[in-house]
Amino acid sequence: MPVNMKRMIAKELFSLIEEKGLDKLNVQMLATHCSISRQAFYYHFKDIGDVIDWSCQEVLTDLGKKAERCSDPAKMLQLYLDMARSCRHLLNRFCESTHYRAFEHLMCQYTSLFLEHSLKDHWPEHLADKNFQEQFLDFYGPALFFHTLQISQQNHFDTKKDAQNLAHLFLQLH
Repeated sequence: MPVNMKRMIAKELFSLIEEKGLDKLNVQMLATHCSISRQAFYYHFKDIGDVIDWSCQEVLTDLGKKAERCSDPAKMLQLYLDMARSCRHLLNRFCESTHYRAFEHLMCQYTSLFLEHSLKDHWPEHLADKNFQEQFLDFYGPALFFHTLQISQQNHFDTKKDAQNLAHLFLQLH
């Protein structure tokens, strides 16, 4: 499937969500906004939720790759926090939606995956034991996501300092 078309659809969806909110959108409205047919939309995605899922996966996969190149755990966490700050208006729109619970579940899952892939090379002692790894990710994935929602509401926030505090917290666990 052409990734450029998928990206264009996702970009337009998020533009519409920021403008109108998620609850007022449907596939026909999105297809019209993209200047494509509904059939073209359905060739790439099964529904609007599928676009959101694909987009979150793309963003966090890309972020995970950038984080893997960081030697400093605080910088890695700052990448995540900065990304969330840049998407704060979109996050707010999702929080206002009747689909919030599905979005929350999705983001907790992807935040846990981001942590798993980002931290494995930096803190292998934390993640060596599979049971501890599961518990760590089950707790800190959602915790990081909800923390991110909280800070995204603030107009002025020092993501660098917060990332350093979070990295210090994670490093104290071993």
